[in-house]
Amino acid sequence: MTYRLGSLFIPYKSFGMRINLLGNFHTVLAGVFEVNPLTVQRGGSVTIPYFYEDSYKTDVKYWCRGSRMSSCTPIVRTDSPKISGEVSIRDDPDQRVFTVTINNVKTVDSGDYWCGVEISRGGMTGRQVYLSVIYGKMSTVANEMLKITVNVLLQGVRYEKQHPLFYF
Repeated sequence: MTYRLGSLFIPYKSFGMRINLLGNFHTVLAGVFEVNPLTVQRGGSVTIPYFYEDSYKTDVKYWCRGSRMSSCTPIVRTDSPKISGEVSIRDDPDQRVFTVTINNVKTVDSGDYWCGVEISRGGMTGRQVYLSVIYGKMSTVANEMLKITVNVLLQGVRYEKQHPLFYF
């Protein structure tokens, strides 16, 4: 599927988000919005955002590999070195988003992953991401950063924020 300039409305929990898609690109929206799979070209890079609730600002965020969140293998966490090989994690509590960046993606990197939050009062929450690494060229605008603009209406207050989506 290829999206063109315009907007895509995705229901998210109890509110809606309008995502403005800039440029023409092959669908690469991550499991963060429950649109799978995330497709990236071998040797490329990808940045995956995970937006979280205000109550999770101080909790540990992580990126792990595995088909089940409860038993996945941690790769990077915000409470330990934030870089592991080609993978890094960055948390922006003010914007309530953390991002995972994977550089020099290899075909062996294909598989199930989780963006997760360890909730300090117990439990965890997250979204599954299936990473699909391909050999050929994708229909993306080369070397451009795609962005999403998030408009959220919560309790009568409208928030609008622009975030990087993916780097290629």
